[in-house]
Amino acid sequence: MASNVQNPVYTRGAPRSSRDRIREQFLDAIRINKPEVLASLAEYVLPIYRSVYEIIPSAMDDAEVDILVKTLFHNIRSKSRLESAKGLINHLQDEMMFWSPILERDASNGEKDGVPEYNVKLSLDDPDNVIGLEEHEQDLFYRFRDVFTVRKSKQNHEGINQSYLDLIGDLGDGIYDIYRYLYHWSLHWNLSDKWFLTQSLHTLNRWCRESITTNWDWAYTPKLAIVYSPFYFDFPFTYAQWYPEADSWPVYKKKARARLLVEFEEKINAYREQREPTVKKRLRARSKRSEIHFLWLIDFQIHELEIPQIVEKYFDRWVDLGHDKGLDYSTVWEAIVSLATALPLTLRPKKGKS
Repeated sequence: MASNVQNPVYTRGAPRSSRDRIREQFLDAIRINKPEVLASLAEYVLPIYRSVYEIIPSAMDDAEVDILVKTLFHNIRSKSRLESAKGLINHLQDEMMFWSPILERDASNGEKDGVPEYNVKLSLDDPDNVIGLEEHEQDLFYRFRDVFTVRKSKQNHEGINQSYLDLIGDLGDGIYDIYRYLYHWSLHWNLSDKWFLTQSLHTLNRWCRESITTNWDWAYTPKLAIVYSPFYFDFPFTYAQWYPEADSWPVYKKKARARLLVEFEEKINAYREQREPTVKKRLRARSKRSEIHFLWLIDFQIHELEIPQIVEKYFDRWVDLGHDKGLDYSTVWEAIVSLATALPLTLRPKKGKS
């Protein structure tokens, strides 16, 4: 029965939107039906990511960041320079978790219809929009110059702490390599949308954080969250006190159990009536994205099958699922486009209907 008190319900992340759930279904379908995607991420990108992570771990609180700053830049005494060094660490940690414009000058260059979830390939197809390694380094040096700048002296005419400059340069090069390798990996699988690359960064981070070396899986959400739901089944039960003078314990227990079952049936049925409309709505929404649609999208986008090939591959299965009408070109293509729009995912060019 619904209670007026809001109760915490723990979820894997959130509050999750319908788009989040569709993305999880898509990622899970890739894990099951095309495990080579995750295996190649581990082989091709993880070693580079890990080399930077070992210097700049994630999931650190302020005190841990302070310790890391003093470890990496142990000669800094100035409060403002320490803050700048802390800003550098936070900046690099963010870039290791969320896809940022490291490779592209103008991220909006890849937007479609003004959608911020842009496609990185569309952005980088313009040569003038590509940022090279040297430009990336110079930008990082300029933004955090306070970290390696020191007072000029006879021993240091340039006023630069070379070891700090080299460290920042190495970290910047590492971040650039992570993005470059991750981007080329995404091109191989036709999965270069920003949200997917960010999801891949989350996954690499989880593998390093949890020392995962096998059974590759996605990091579906970055953290645990608590959401409050007014629909929490609350079932208090009270019954008259036991008086031995009136009933023996077995008799009292039997009466209490009978009353408990009656009240439970009443309240559980009332709770079902209250929740059923919402549950049915969710189930209807889920049924619109059936498992087979995800398989079609994977076959088209990753396996690079053309629509007639997909129709032929799934024709018998479609009939076995109870569809009176046979599977045709438009049914498959419309489902692929609808699912890609919901994610969103930029579809590769098709060769056309044959």
